[in-house]
Amino acid sequence: MEMILKDRFNEKKSVDFKEGSITSIQSNYIKNILKNLSNDYSLIYINNNDLYFLGEDVSDEIELYNRVFDYSLIIDILDILEVDNSFLKRKVDELSHTEKIYLNIIRNLSFDRKIVLFDDVFKYLDYGNQKKIKNLLMYLKERMYVIIITSSDVNVLYKLAEYSVIWYKNFFEYGSCDDLYTNVEKLVKSRIAVPVLPLITYKAKVDKNVKLFYSKDVRDIIKDIYKHV
Repeated sequence: MEMILKDRFNEKKSVDFKEGSITSIQSNYIKNILKNLSNDYSLIYINNNDLYFLGEDVSDEIELYNRVFDYSLIIDILDILEVDNSFLKRKVDELSHTEKIYLNIIRNLSFDRKIVLFDDVFKYLDYGNQKKIKNLLMYLKERMYVIIITSSDVNVLYKLAEYSVIWYKNFFEYGSCDDLYTNVEKLVKSRIAVPVLPLITYKAKVDKNVKLFYSKDVRDIIKDIYKHV
């Protein structure tokens, strides 16, 4: 799906966000870009800061948010988040902070829309809950959603996304995450944050003349290092 990104100067860039895939956005104009996306397109916007509720219990909150929803989708999401159906009857005031984040995700995904934006996707979540959200992203991929993510941690963008948008001042690139983030020299010259794993691989070559394979799995890089020791 072609969408237009706009920065704070209203400069426009066209991006073809693909169905059934995850695309990350890294930009120094990220707040402006997200605001414009929300205003210009009918997408599901999920931010873990938006924890404002009106319903007495979880079911009330979902129905107040969206009276017509796919109940089977809600049950699937509950299963992925590893909470049983009794969660729907829980009082909102009795939920933990993490459970309120779950509720915010569930009520947003109740909308019948196939474009979803997770802003700072892992914010406030520990490692165990991050894994659940990753599983949820994989589920949405299978259902052919257009998934867009942002994060304050570039390593999250590198590990989760298949495609990436990088837009820093006059630098704009859109393409496969592997291609963009393994071009470390270009990113460094443009003063763009580089994920740890491709940076390690790059420095091994530049500083030690050791050629390692780029990988999103640190275990593969460690195995490759052992081969050269």
